[in-house]
Amino acid sequence: MERAAPVSRAGVPMWMLVTLVLTLTFTAYWGSLDFQFVHDDRGQIVNNPAVHSWRYVRQYFTAHVWAHVDPNETGNYYRPLFLLWLRVNNMLFDSHPWWWHLTTVLAHLAATLGVYFLSCRILEEKLTAVVAALFFGLHPVHIEAVAWVSGVTEPLLSILFISSFLCHLRGRERRETARKWIGLSLLLFALALLEKETAIMLPALVFAYEWIYWDGGETSRNWRDSARRFAHALQDAAPFLALVPPYLVVRILALKGFSPGATPLPFSTLVFTWPSLGWFWIKHLIWPVGLSTSYDFFAVSAPNWANFSLPLVGGVAGFAGLFWVARRSRPIAFASVWLLVPLVPLLDIRAFVEDDFAHDRYLYLPSVGFAMLLALALRRIPGGRMTKLGLPAAQAGIVLALALLMIFDTVYQSFYFADDQLFYQHNARIAPNNRIAKNNLAMVLYEQGRSDLAIAILKDLVEKHPGDWGAVQNLGYMCYRTGRLADAEQYFTRAIQINPAKPDSHLYLGLTMLKTNRIEEAEARIRQAIRIRPGGYGYHFALGMVLKSRGELRGALDEFRVELANSPTETAAREQVMEIERRLRQEERVR
Repeated sequence: MERAAPVSRAGVPMWMLVTLVLTLTFTAYWGSLDFQFVHDDRGQIVNNPAVHSWRYVRQYFTAHVWAHVDPNETGNYYRPLFLLWLRVNNMLFDSHPWWWHLTTVLAHLAATLGVYFLSCRILEEKLTAVVAALFFGLHPVHIEAVAWVSGVTEPLLSILFISSFLCHLRGRERRETARKWIGLSLLLFALALLEKETAIMLPALVFAYEWIYWDGGETSRNWRDSARRFAHALQDAAPFLALVPPYLVVRILALKGFSPGATPLPFSTLVFTWPSLGWFWIKHLIWPVGLSTSYDFFAVSAPNWANFSLPLVGGVAGFAGLFWVARRSRPIAFASVWLLVPLVPLLDIRAFVEDDFAHDRYLYLPSVGFAMLLALALRRIPGGRMTKLGLPAAQAGIVLALALLMIFDTVYQSFYFADDQLFYQHNARIAPNNRIAKNNLAMVLYEQGRSDLAIAILKDLVEKHPGDWGAVQNLGYMCYRTGRLADAEQYFTRAIQINPAKPDSHLYLGLTMLKTNRIEEAEARIRQAIRIRPGGYGYHFALGMVLKSRGELRGALDEFRVELANSPTETAAREQVMEIERRLRQEERVR
């Protein structure tokens, strides 16, 4: 006999409500399908040879995610599965952003469906789970992770993370097939680790679940019960913990260190920054307004009432209140743990680029817990006898109002991902003191032909931050391209003084010298760039032009051939090879 499909109290099949949630979520992000590639999309997708060919797949597992830009540069992001996702999308859709945005939105829908299934297990009531999935799918804090192609790391991680946890729950309840489910759970956990580092917190969530739901009973009252409870929770988390050391070894070998790209900050600065960072997260979950990918949020080295004491008091009070409520409800307790635990790795702000550690996309996985807590809170509101879709009328009205507000907020605030100009202008407006935002805005203005304005922005930035290599290098590049060679040489020299390990500064200083007929100096600088990065794009071509200008045709031919081997589609190098080979044949005939 077939089992009837689950229905709500209003007699509506549950699958229809879940479909409605997914439809509303897709509707909220429908406009993003027409967006272009922006910001990191260009470096990670459009101009990334590593995702344009299968021959680079091995590199995905042996280097950091930005290794294609500079193999000598250290990095903290080990995400081979993310690069595989990009490779498959590139194979299927080439450089057509509409399809890339579609797969990103679909990944978010899959994560939202996962939140529904997870909430069914944790909240123990399907209608409440539907509400939690609705809040998760529509929450505007996810704009960065869904409307931006490069933000897909978060939905992909959540799909694997949630699926792994659900398989663990299935395994603990079905003893006859436990090994199969636990094996699948561990496989998904391993894949999650290869997708993003935050997955390393899954064993902590497994432990917390087993602790909270120990034997389905009350809180232990003596140390023996607590010890047994601890041993039980640790035993269930142990298989997940066993995968962590091998992952760390692979990661360390690939990145050449545990955290090689860290920003050096004293531990006291980390501690002083945590209260403000916590307040940033809480504010964006509760009041997601004025969202951006850049914020004027900086590490706190000199604590005061505004940046330390007040956020600390508010954070402690909020945590105490949450703890008090969680003691009386296992679903609230576990949802709270899910909210807090994935945030723990983010407390080490040394792992990020300086002053670039506050991003909304980092709240994607923690917001699963927040959505469950919000759904639980709403379901406790008295609603009378009248119902809508199985919910008391008052609750249904609040859910509808919040859903409409979230849809409007998401649609309205996602506009700036439409193209680079809107993206960088919006970021610079929201974060006028953020160096990265201003630097990026200057570059996009330059690309649009507004070089004078771009140079003015960078000069102001360099004056305020004379040690900012990126701003100095970009300013030199703009001066070089606009024929201000004396200024270009000055800025490139200064960039080398700031960071002599950056090959682009040597390359463009050499090209500047070449334009002023200082051939020997130009050759020395370009050769230095090649020593730092032998496979750098355009490096051997530049050296070939130097040698050609000196009449060293065979040496120039060798360099152009190396450039062509590194970049087979480089037509300029191919033309130079053909021209020099023709000239050499003519010389042979004359002889």
